[in-house]
Amino acid sequence: MPIALSTLAVLVTGASLGPLRGALSAALYLGLGAFGAPIFANGQSGVGFPTFGYVVGFVVAAFVAGQLARRGADRRVVSTLALGALGSLVLYACGVPWLALSLGVDLGEALALGVYPFLIGDALKVLALAALLPSAWRLVGRIEASTDGGGR
Repeated sequence: MPIALSTLAVLVTGASLGPLRGALSAALYLGLGAFGAPIFANGQSGVGFPTFGYVVGFVVAAFVAGQLARRGADRRVVSTLALGALGSLVLYACGVPWLALSLGVDLGEALALGVYPFLIGDALKVLALAALLPSAWRLVGRIEASTDGGGR
């Protein structure tokens, strides 16, 4: 399986666009690829490849990240770490069963193929998310504060 920043992008998208728009943007990506656009990893398309369950998970994870962000979980480092961890867990929950069924392997083998090799990379992505989102919100607050004082 390829390593990409798509999981980080999905979580950022969900948190920044909100649950509905985040999930719809991920669903658009899923739909385009499912109907033949070669936009998935390694130029794949369709639904018959082993990692398609993770793409389905993008939609659910974007929604979950959006819901948590709506409640302010993207404003502080610790809560953003939880947002990222939960989003990653959602991706695994959608991807691993599809992987197991697609490859005809048991759950243990699917975890060995589709989770364990990616835990360190996903942890680094969650750390990046926890640095990015709260910092971005602080920057937005500063910009808003500097523009509100001038003309109102």
